[in-house]
Amino acid sequence: MVSYRKPLDEDSTRLLVNGTVIAVIFHRIGPYHYVRLSALKTTQFTVLELCANDRAYPWDSVDSIGLFNRITILKTGEVSDYSSSVVTKLLWKALDAVNPKVVAVPGWSGVAARAALYWCVKHHVPSIMLSDSTRDDHPRSGWKEEIKHRLVRIASAGFVSGSLAAGYLKDLGMARDRIFEGYDVVDNAHFLSGSKIAQHKRLDLQRHYNLPARYFLVCARFIWEKNLILLLQAYASYVSSVNSLLEQNSQSHGEPWSLVLVGDGPLKAEIVSLIAELRLSQHIVLPGFKQYPELPAFYGLAQALILPSVSETWGLVVNEAMAAGLPVLVSNRCGCVPDLVREGINGFTFNPFDRDQLTNLMLRLSSHRTASNEPNVCLGSMGSASISIISNWSPKRFADALAAAAEIALTFPLPRVCIADRLLLRLLLLRPREVTAK
Repeated sequence: MVSYRKPLDEDSTRLLVNGTVIAVIFHRIGPYHYVRLSALKTTQFTVLELCANDRAYPWDSVDSIGLFNRITILKTGEVSDYSSSVVTKLLWKALDAVNPKVVAVPGWSGVAARAALYWCVKHHVPSIMLSDSTRDDHPRSGWKEEIKHRLVRIASAGFVSGSLAAGYLKDLGMARDRIFEGYDVVDNAHFLSGSKIAQHKRLDLQRHYNLPARYFLVCARFIWEKNLILLLQAYASYVSSVNSLLEQNSQSHGEPWSLVLVGDGPLKAEIVSLIAELRLSQHIVLPGFKQYPELPAFYGLAQALILPSVSETWGLVVNEAMAAGLPVLVSNRCGCVPDLVREGINGFTFNPFDRDQLTNLMLRLSSHRTASNEPNVCLGSMGSASISIISNWSPKRFADALAAAAEIALTFPLPRVCIADRLLLRLLLLRPREVTAK
């Protein structure tokens, strides 16, 4: 059990909506949720945590005693280990006990989201739809989009990650003036202060984690969506290009930067095999999955972050890297790009299917090669720009936006829900796989 400190660099926000109780439903309370909720300085909300464990993200347990009300629905296992009827029954029981005046619902997919919406309809309670989905993060189907449209119009307000998610929720039928941005934020102070401490302890931490002197950092689950296979191929081309420059005695800036892949997942064996096949073992470090308190060290000693995903609703690692003062190379398929990445200012974007483009950006960022018409890259200036940009995406922004969404939900009359939509919700609870996960 780990207790994470409250963010020290943010002004706390009070969520006092006419003295009412707000229920916020999360899959699991991890360090990121803890930081956001800690910015809500009030006892007038309760968190309904669906499960206490998560095999995909095995974070240490977070102690929230005395900070906010918390009810864990499933004490053991994960949501997928239980039938939809059991999850629905237990969630309804918890909502009955809390008796909230407004409910923050986790999107539209999954049994918990639909069960919460159904409870709200039945008890005439307004809901806030939480979402970071964007139109292009997954293939879309007409009939599934129609189902989402019907579910979205049941909600009174929306709370989303950023501009792309806001646009998608608007396309699904919610009025833009009822949609608030700032859901996907991190504790900027944790990563900024932690990275500075790491820089002061550089030699000790490099030895402890077996880290190279200069490296590109990737923090990701080892799954297909993260596009790590193409990343390794692009990195192999980068190393080959740098070595060729060195052999030619051209004006370069030394050895190629290394690559540090922090994470784990089902593709690890394939990744390890490809690293050996590409003869990159001496250039790549695989530290494995790291807990939240350790992450700032990896950011603080890195030169830049790469996020090569082919599908990414947002990309919280970009927030973390920017808070730590890093330039970023981010796939244009990541939902955070329009809000966080300023081309040539704090980083660059790229097509995740274009290996050569990523290779060239690595070369440019490490100053091994730039086209004659491209300005020189200053890592320090880019890092400073990252810190400035990400300062607008803080836990306080989360608290302010959730408070505003709750006030809207409670101010306006409840949306009218026809019999057909009630039947649809009931059907989706009986057949929970009718809508895709996003």
